[in-house]
Amino acid sequence: MTKKPKLGHDPFKEEPLSFIRDTRADRPGKAGNIGNIENTKTRPGHGKQRGRPKGSGAKDRDKWKRATFIVRRDHLEKLKAMAYWERLTATEVLDRALETYLKRKTIKPIRSK
Repeated sequence: MTKKPKLGHDPFKEEPLSFIRDTRADRPGKAGNIGNIENTKTRPGHGKQRGRPKGSGAKDRDKWKRATFIVRRDHLEKLKAMAYWERLTATEVLDRALETYLKRKTIKPIRSK
């Protein structure tokens, strides 16, 4: 009785990942993947630094200042709910609330150092 020949090959007798080959040279007209730089589009402002934007984003930026405050959770939830139901932003609701509160107050200016 003769053994049937194997149809495949033994992967353990070859070097690891020897089945992967570089196909960049197979493309007609281009040697490798070097010539693809002309396909990329240059975006305006591409060289600008990314990250968090500076400023408030308001149209009249000289009137607004970005600030961070810690508030109670229940007040924050009410503020967000009011903004949702009034179809406003949380900034607009907070601005209206502060405006109403500060309207009734007489405030002495702080001495500058």
